[in-house]
Amino acid sequence: MKIVRLSITLAAAVILAAACACTNKDNPSGHEGEQQEQGGGSETGPDTYKFVASALKGRWEAGDVIYVHGNMGSWSETITLSAADISSDGKTATGKLGEVTSKPAEPDGLYAAWPYKAVKDVKKKIGSKTSFEKCDGLLTVAYLSGDTFNFIDVASSLTFKVTGDYDSYALCAGDRDGMEVTDFCVDYTSKGMEIEQRENTGYPFKYGSVKSGETVKIWLPGGMSFAGGLYLYFGKGDSWSAVYSIAGNVALEYGKARELGDISSALKAYDGPAPRIPQIVSCTKLTVGLNELSGICLGEGEEFLWAVGDDGDLAKISFEGEVLYKFHISGDTEDVSRNPETGDLLIGLEPNGVGIVRGPDFNTKASTLFTVAECNNYGNSGIEGLTYYKDGMVYAGAQSNSHLFRCNLKTGQVLWQKKMYDKKKVSEIAGLCYDAEKDWLWIIDSENKKVFVYTGDAESLIGAYPIDGSNPESVCLDRKHSRLWVGDDYGETSYLYRYELSGLE
Repeated sequence: MKIVRLSITLAAAVILAAACACTNKDNPSGHEGEQQEQGGGSETGPDTYKFVASALKGRWEAGDVIYVHGNMGSWSETITLSAADISSDGKTATGKLGEVTSKPAEPDGLYAAWPYKAVKDVKKKIGSKTSFEKCDGLLTVAYLSGDTFNFIDVASSLTFKVTGDYDSYALCAGDRDGMEVTDFCVDYTSKGMEIEQRENTGYPFKYGSVKSGETVKIWLPGGMSFAGGLYLYFGKGDSWSAVYSIAGNVALEYGKARELGDISSALKAYDGPAPRIPQIVSCTKLTVGLNELSGICLGEGEEFLWAVGDDGDLAKISFEGEVLYKFHISGDTEDVSRNPETGDLLIGLEPNGVGIVRGPDFNTKASTLFTVAECNNYGNSGIEGLTYYKDGMVYAGAQSNSHLFRCNLKTGQVLWQKKMYDKKKVSEIAGLCYDAEKDWLWIIDSENKKVFVYTGDAESLIGAYPIDGSNPESVCLDRKHSRLWVGDDYGETSYLYRYELSGLE
């Protein structure tokens, strides 16, 4: 999912030229020692201000909490409205502000947001920008004009109705980019507005419940676009049987609803993979004493990792990153995969080779089983990924053109091939891992810094994850311990990223 940056010219104002940046530049975490860059607005003491509800909010309610800030996030204040603070029609409320008025920010002095529970608590310098970390509801912002904050809506909504025997929906974009936004930055001033997504969990699906014939409303950050199309899957229990889609890029406007209406007649039967992948819940970075770590796979018993480095080293690595064994097998070794039928290790040899190191000792140089002729001219962009597939076949992936080959392991014959290159999806194949239990093919892209999950035949994209590292070149799914391993070819000192997963069924 992408967030498009919007520039809206207000009356008697100019378009902002600078991009919205929500990173904290100064070091204070409290009042003491803070920089006091001040702009417009008053530096007087407590005073009464007016708050006008946005169009979608409509009216204030007792208990509503409004967030107000100036230049410094740590000097922000909240106002909890009581019934006595709200006008009879509910559209206007009043409240007093204190020390926040002494830290104004250009160009309007003070800025407000509702609901407070959705606001990201930033303690440092924030200027006129407001960030939200919970974006599954209505979001509103305002700047100070005179003594009044006039709120506008900066969230979008998607509404639909469906009739049928379904209890759940799954919403996603065609490119399977993340749906859960955790830092939505809004810079709304008298000079214009900039909105931008700053952080995302990367999880590609948004779930909810449906009841036959009842309207569903899904809240999303304003300006969100569904690259590659919008998809709504419908199911009951663990069975997903129908899908609704809109082709092409679909953009949502802030402050407006995209009303799909009753989509029942537009549903199509669906028998593909469930719109669900595991979620990353935590990450641990481990240092590994292996030069240019470029490939990993699970070892015997699934209690350690085999790894290869670009210099031709094979290493046995503990789950804490310790090198337990190392042997020089020679060659430009880019990936490693264990053949579950023989226990031997299969090695991706750049530019065009598939090699083997035989067990159980793993103390001989890699010998070439076959070469992939299509990779002869790929040079340093040749075979980077390798994984055992099934039934005596392997997948070999080249960096150039994201060229994927399915090969007969015994004969070396290329049985199937596909150039998967897509700048916004798989811009290169850096590593591969096949998951036999779910028939999933995991592809890591060190250029886009993502891991993609495809069906085992590499035809259908299920989901994608953003991952860490400067040059993440290898991937390994560890079902036994509910982990995803990513190897980072950082140089002389390499790194392993251990991602803990939930929902790895």
